[in-house]
Amino acid sequence: NVMTLKGIDIRNMLVDENGKLLILDPGKMTYRPAMEDLARFIMTCEIIYWGSFWFFFQFPLNHRLVEATMDGYGDLDSSEIELFRVYRLKETLKHWKAARIALSLKVWPGIFRWIVAGIYIDPFYRARALRRLEELEI
Repeated sequence: NVMTLKGIDIRNMLVDENGKLLILDPGKMTYRPAMEDLARFIMTCEIIYWGSFWFFFQFPLNHRLVEATMDGYGDLDSSEIELFRVYRLKETLKHWKAARIALSLKVWPGIFRWIVAGIYIDPFYRARALRRLEELEI
């Protein structure tokens, strides 16, 4: 296990003019499995443009960022890699559910919520969930 910030999100990390890292709303510190921590951070990288116009362009995840992050965890054995894949699926499903809940709380007309779910939320998360299942060979 590693010390982690439960609410860590790359979108809430800023660097000030002196190069100091500022983390907004990091959540509570807790010990969690390292692969869960890694999967959570990678998921926030995947949704970095969520809620913005740029999200529609579906920019691919920056592989240099992923590699640099994973390098911080050292060499992973096959069981750690498999566990990481499981946690990535969990994070994808968790974020998908959170997005659908957030949408349901909007006071928008039902047809508009249906359209947003159908063209914005579900295609994004479905594609990632299917990719995670393929990685797990399920």
